[in-house]
Amino acid sequence: MTGLSADDLIDCYRQGVFPMGEARDDPAIMIVEPRLRGVIDPAAFHVPKRLARVVRGDTYQVSIDQAFDAVVAACAGPTAGRAETWINAPIRDLYNQLHNRGQAHSVEARKDGVLVAAYTASAWAAPFSAKACSRPPPTPARWRWFT
Repeated sequence: MTGLSADDLIDCYRQGVFPMGEARDDPAIMIVEPRLRGVIDPAAFHVPKRLARVVRGDTYQVSIDQAFDAVVAACAGPTAGRAETWINAPIRDLYNQLHNRGQAHSVEARKDGVLVAAYTASAWAAPFSAKACSRPPPTPARWRWFT
């Protein structure tokens, strides 16, 4: 599939299907329709005490929308245990279009000025959608539940 617009991407998410690249270097976009989906009820979410202490502490500097492209690039990069990713150039371009329209955001966690964890979030209608992109240490990636 090619020629997907930012509005098409939003429509896909609203329908519960997910446009993805087969691999980072593959220019095509495929549509994935998962049989099961994870849903977290905010009313039932429990914040572990240790995580709450980390978030309240000053170990990490947290920012919003200060490095959107860097966050998406980091999410698209290889990590230990994951050589490939679903974020290819067309998906990255679509996310940047959404960001430029104010419909996609990033939350960044830095330690000593170095990006150590981040995630992107899309906010165009309920439900809110977040995609974690964690780098060691993993704790800051769990901060999406606080924002």
